Amino acid sequence: MKNKDLLIVSQLRENSRTPVKCIGKAIKMCRATVAERLKLLQKRVIKKYTCLVDFSELGYVRLLFSISLHSKDKDVFRRYIQGHSLLNNLFETGDGSDYFVEMIFSDKTEAEDFISSLQRGFNPLEIHFFFVQQDIVREYFLQNWVEA
Repeated sequence: MKNKDLLIVSQLRENSRTPVKCIGKAIKMCRATVAERLKLLQKRVIKKYTCLVDFSELGYVRLLFSISLHSKDKDVFRRYIQGHSLLNNLFETGDGSDYFVEMIFSDKTEAEDFISSLQRGFNPLEIHFFFVQQDIVREYFLQNWVEA
């Protein structure tokens, strides 16, 4: 990826609503060139524009967990968790755990009930749960990136 493309991404990571004109001015590139490069980035690199939400301020509980499963259960789990209405993020891992999952619950009791049903339903090889108290840093990489 070219440095100028990284600068465009950096501007959008800071604020995805930044107008093309302002991005061009910030990185010293004409608006038309920024727009052209942005179209290419949207095809290859930029997955979606979104907002980050503080779920605890809305009264929700965030649960992160890693789960390692028997190979026969991986596909069933993946379909199950992808269809779950409380899923926020799902990652496939390659470091011994099979998936890393973030889910949002209305309260801790609902999360604990989910944990129990997950352990009964899938008999995981290994599972680790974490309740998130607060975000310290989130979605920060490439913000304020400067050309090398």
